[in-house]
Amino acid sequence: MKRRRQVLNSEWGRALARLMASSRDCQTQCALARKSGISQSSIGRILRGEVDPTVGTMTFLAVALGMTLKTTQVEVDPQGESRVQRLAVEALEALEALDRVIDQLEDAQRHLARLRKDAKP
Repeated sequence: MKRRRQVLNSEWGRALARLMASSRDCQTQCALARKSGISQSSIGRILRGEVDPTVGTMTFLAVALGMTLKTTQVEVDPQGESRVQRLAVEALEALEALDRVIDQLEDAQRHLARLRKDAKP
């Protein structure tokens, strides 16, 4: 008989299940897999708490569920926080900072385009 893996952190699975339930078009593992590019079996393992998702996986899932980096939030229990979770939170914070820089660059690009348009004779 095959042994089940130890549950690492069911909080990730519960959070993903809540997001899937509130999604219009990603309420099943198969639908989320198609839209995110993450395998259905990987999504199932996350939902069952058998694996902690990587930052890359979380990003693909968040985008598929219609979230932006600005709205992605990770709930972490400080008492049970694993190294992977801490690194994931730090990576998401870095991505959010990068998202802010991209917004500033886009604003600067629009401003430059307006200046060029106004400078034309």
